[in-house]
Amino acid sequence: MRYITIIILLLSVLPLTAQDNLENSFSIELSKKIFPKFTITLEEDFRLRDNFQEIDRFSTTLEISYRVCNHLKAGGAYNLINYNHPSKDWETRHRYYFYLTGSYKLRRFTFSLRERFQSTYRVHVKETAKRANPKLYLRSRLKVEYDIRRSAFEPFASIEWYNTLNNPQGNSMDRLKYINDTFGHEYGDMAICAAARALMQCSSRDAVPARTGGDEFVLIQSYQSDEVSRELVLRIRRTLEAEGKAQKLPFPLSMSIGTVVTDPESALSFADYVKIADSRMYEEKVQKRAARK
Repeated sequence: MRYITIIILLLSVLPLTAQDNLENSFSIELSKKIFPKFTITLEEDFRLRDNFQEIDRFSTTLEISYRVCNHLKAGGAYNLINYNHPSKDWETRHRYYFYLTGSYKLRRFTFSLRERFQSTYRVHVKETAKRANPKLYLRSRLKVEYDIRRSAFEPFASIEWYNTLNNPQGNSMDRLKYINDTFGHEYGDMAICAAARALMQCSSRDAVPARTGGDEFVLIQSYQSDEVSRELVLRIRRTLEAEGKAQKLPFPLSMSIGTVVTDPESALSFADYVKIADSRMYEEKVQKRAARK
């Protein structure tokens, strides 16, 4: 038997502060009260990406809201989206959503929590075992506004959580889910392809690269030396980063990596070695997470 190297790799996303890809959104909104507690709103939205060099989407939204009481508002809307897919032609999406917003005013601060159910259907996109269409989300947004006296400006801060309701692959809290929920499944697919290309480019002829899960990969190849293994890991990281930039992804890519070298004279099984590499990969993932705090 010969020595082989087993490498477990987990696709991840660097903190958003590391991005140099700027996006912008321009919108105009018209609202009219049609009944004492009912309001109809029409909004046109135009977005740019890739440092304002490329059109991201045009969208039109028609919304009707109902003021239940001073602290509660309900509503629903239809959103027509024309999306400029990064690797395809323009794509039409039909989005429906319903929401309930509770708010409370404390002096000059207003605190609000919005729960929104959303369904997005992508025209000419087939539903598969790994991709739902329409995509269903529950979006939870917490918002704080501040009223500046005698000023037209009203600064605010908000945070929003996206919860996938019909993800065929489940709701495991991995970084691929973050990409899918934040940027869309098309970007998640592009990230997976970028990782696969990086492994293919860096591995030797006798290597066996494979994807074993949503964002997890494994690479098996002949062992040469510790120095060669370390260089391979560094080359994979550099190649993956370059692939992400080449695809103009709106987030930088990285990998948490764990390696192990098998011993033909050991009583450990192949599955045992995979578990060791997986454990080392997870340790690196935890260290990265701790370093970002």
